[in-house]
Amino acid sequence: MIEMRRPRPAIALAAAAAVKVPATFILGERDMMTPAKAGKALAAATPDARTVVLPGAGHMMMAETPDELLAALR
Repeated sequence: MIEMRRPRPAIALAAAAAVKVPATFILGERDMMTPAKAGKALAAATPDARTVVLPGAGHMMMAETPDELLAALR
């Protein structure tokens, strides 16, 4: 018998909906590895989530926009 599995995005969204603590999603506007669109969808499914998009940042935001990243963490 073949087991039917939910697609990975559905699993991630279900897991995000189960988060019981505040969460901050810090996204890079130009991130090609984890696009901001995907991060925003995950944040929208997470209760009590805050989303910060770093303009001009890609996947290596710690090196690209360190000051902005630090400010987003505060």
